[in-house]
Amino acid sequence: MNTCKLTCLALALGALVAVGLVVIPDAVEGQPKAAAPEPAATKLPTVSPVDLQAAINAIDAAKQAVEAGDKKTALAELGKARKLVADVHYRIAAACPRRRFVNARCPMMGTAIDPAKVPQGLTRPYKGRRVAFCCAGCPAAWDKLTDEQKEDKLGKAQGQ
Repeated sequence: MNTCKLTCLALALGALVAVGLVVIPDAVEGQPKAAAPEPAATKLPTVSPVDLQAAINAIDAAKQAVEAGDKKTALAELGKARKLVADVHYRIAAACPRRRFVNARCPMMGTAIDPAKVPQGLTRPYKGRRVAFCCAGCPAAWDKLTDEQKEDKLGKAQGQ
């Protein structure tokens, strides 16, 4: 199964978990949230349909427990499902390449950016993301722009 399909399945499964939590909100209040799994020290295993099926089974068991009025079991099953979804999410995120920069082209010159070759000095933080530049003169010029001008330049760089 490819990464895109797994991502869609994980998102759908996450939505199911959210729906399950809405069913019994009074029982969830005050409960600690499951911690995200720790990163594995070795090579990450692949995600299989069995991983997702186990979470679906836990959600189904939680639904049955809610229908039977057994909130304790429902919470335990939702906790299992949440942990499984978090594990699948972590493995998918680790397998997906992340864009290091918000832009593929220099917002000042329009030159294509090669993320592998951009040193830290040729980047600037902007609204929680990193903007990359093509040469040493561009970051200094960027720093002199207003936020409105930065938005315009970045929008044009992304639209090229």
